[in-house]
Amino acid sequence: MKTLVRDTYTEHELPKHRIYAVSYEPFWQKMRSGLVFNTVDGVRKAIAELNHYVAVSPDGYTKQCRAWRAFSCVNAVPIGQPTPNGLMSIPRDAEDDIVTYRNTMRQLVEEVGRPAMWDWDVTRKSLALMAKNPLLVAWLAKHYKQMGYSRGNAYRRQAKPELCYYLKLVSEVIDG
Repeated sequence: MKTLVRDTYTEHELPKHRIYAVSYEPFWQKMRSGLVFNTVDGVRKAIAELNHYVAVSPDGYTKQCRAWRAFSCVNAVPIGQPTPNGLMSIPRDAEDDIVTYRNTMRQLVEEVGRPAMWDWDVTRKSLALMAKNPLLVAWLAKHYKQMGYSRGNAYRRQAKPELCYYLKLVSEVIDG
């Protein structure tokens, strides 16, 4: 099933955008950026935060989006992959917790379904809320720099139109 992505603010449908657009909700990005997966305690706290995030979903569509985000987040954790200097980035004691949680989230996404639609206006409205708080604007500026200019993003910008669109919306808030 393909996710329909649109922006009601601009009245455009964006056919090149995929389900990954669901992940570019700024409050989710703030939460996700604070999750720690490089210690056993960090993994357990991250899983607890993700569980709570999904559990307090106010409606079915929100639960679909949040379950997808949590699944996508843990799916990106590099289990069993050493860093360039040979160190394991995820403690072996935590790998089972991550794999178990990943499987739980996969089952939940199968149960509730993937979001069939994403509207960038949701992102725009969240950014407008963040713009009212100077601390959140400062976080957005740091987040923008990390996502927009970190090593390897030249490929990501071409491969992920959703990232480019998100960064454009964030820059509108930062530049204000």
